[in-house]
Amino acid sequence: MSIASQIARINDNIASAYQGLSVKGASMPAERNSANLRRAIDSIQATDDAVRFYDYDGTILYMMSTAAALSMTDLPEPPSHEGLTTVGWNWTKEEIISSVRNNETVDVGCEYVTSDGAMHVYVRYDSDMESEISTDGGTVTGAMITLGFYFDNHGATVDWGDGEQVFYDTSTPRVYDDDLYIYTVSHIYTDCPSEHIIKIYSEGTIKIGTKNNKSFFRNDTARRAVYKIELCENIIINNYAFAYGKALETIACASVNVSNGTLYGCHSLKCITCSLKSGSRNDGWSAPTEYCTSLKAICSKKQTLLSSMCHFFLRSNYSIKRLNNTARYNYIYSSAFRSTKISGTVNLEKCREIDSYAFTGKSISRIIGLQDCEFIRAYAFDGCSVLRSIDTLTSCTVIENYAFSGCQELNTVEFPAVERIGSYAFSNCHTLDHIIIPDTATTIGASAFYGCVYARYIILRMAYNSNGGINQNAFTTITNTGEGLNSMLEWVDLTHYTTAESIPKLNCEFSSAFLTTNAKGKRIPYYVASEEMKTAFSSATNWSTGADYFTVGTPPAV
Repeated sequence: MSIASQIARINDNIASAYQGLSVKGASMPAERNSANLRRAIDSIQATDDAVRFYDYDGTILYMMSTAAALSMTDLPEPPSHEGLTTVGWNWTKEEIISSVRNNETVDVGCEYVTSDGAMHVYVRYDSDMESEISTDGGTVTGAMITLGFYFDNHGATVDWGDGEQVFYDTSTPRVYDDDLYIYTVSHIYTDCPSEHIIKIYSEGTIKIGTKNNKSFFRNDTARRAVYKIELCENIIINNYAFAYGKALETIACASVNVSNGTLYGCHSLKCITCSLKSGSRNDGWSAPTEYCTSLKAICSKKQTLLSSMCHFFLRSNYSIKRLNNTARYNYIYSSAFRSTKISGTVNLEKCREIDSYAFTGKSISRIIGLQDCEFIRAYAFDGCSVLRSIDTLTSCTVIENYAFSGCQELNTVEFPAVERIGSYAFSNCHTLDHIIIPDTATTIGASAFYGCVYARYIILRMAYNSNGGINQNAFTTITNTGEGLNSMLEWVDLTHYTTAESIPKLNCEFSSAFLTTNAKGKRIPYYVASEEMKTAFSSATNWSTGADYFTVGTPPAV
């Protein structure tokens, strides 16, 4: 056995051991000598389930590995349910294979319509929903449910599930919501606790939801009682359709667009197999799934058109771990994935801008496809403590304050076109291996790289700019742990500068922006191109306090 193969075998065994420990909850060591192991482990997935097939209630019916998905010849058999007609999977075989080849995971959902052509609403009443209700015939004790929806001149028949069936026409009490009359229907159940299936029939069109925050559930009893919905074919879902459905656990449907606030506050919802239509960057729409804290999967259909991921898309969702179609979004709005547990690799290949707080969380390990992203706003990845890898930010010109602060596992990040790096942008990225500032850069904010204790070297090529410059503690790669100087910085390369006029502006004393001694007690050399440039740096405004550390020569090879 060759030495190379023995080393490979040993590394495989070590990686497997660490993987096992990680699965059991052990955290990876932060020391720099484990960086290679972390990279090896990052390339291994505990379970390769690139494709999952879900039923509407969140049940995983089938799982496929990457290899199995790429070689499949047919989709698996979809399930069937009494009272429902199975439409089929909402992804085609070709769409699945294409996405898996693009390093994406895929969650596929099964679509249905009701077999009898009615909308089914399942309700469950508890005794605490009862109250004294005044009616034309006197006072009764029971639970009153009020539902609001639109129907055309064909009217609608509602079978309340307790033996009472009512036909409602356009003389039914209605409210005017955003250029649309919504009819409100009510019923009192006197047999609490109980369960019923409400069935809504119409030969015309049924529309649910409006733009002004009005949902299908028109009173608190409806929000607390409806736990399951099955949709028919002749139905249109508008904004906020099922918002505030506190007890709603499942929705069986076919091609329905989930958009502005459609499922807002559905705390109990387990799975979404609808299409997702997110709000655009400027329309101020609320997220379709904000506060859906029980969601395990969003099996949205394959989308090809570019769109924007609206703000608060999955904010406060503590369950969902993966998401389809991230590669199609050209704009990720503020707090879109804040506090979620989306994990693994996230593909953002079409993304042009990432807004503030978009990915704050502790589960994403890799971001790919950011080559066209131009702006990363404040706090965009703040606190992503297991984020280890980001593709080169080829087009990024602005990285704002705290954008990657606290990304403790981030090993490398390259930004060859950046112009401005904000304050604390990479602060406490403890394992960042090196820092290269390109010649496009004009501004480095205060404490931009503070706490990057394992950065071995800094290469500075930024251009002089009278309005920008380097600010206080920008390259102070130590932490405030009270343990003293703990930076592993070995050298800084200033050889790019060959004229006094090209020296970047320094907005504070040299010793307030750069380190002079590292954790080993060694003086950190600042390599300059010539004796003339040593003199130029020593004479430049605010650089003079570093005169003793400027060294003529070439930095060590990296």
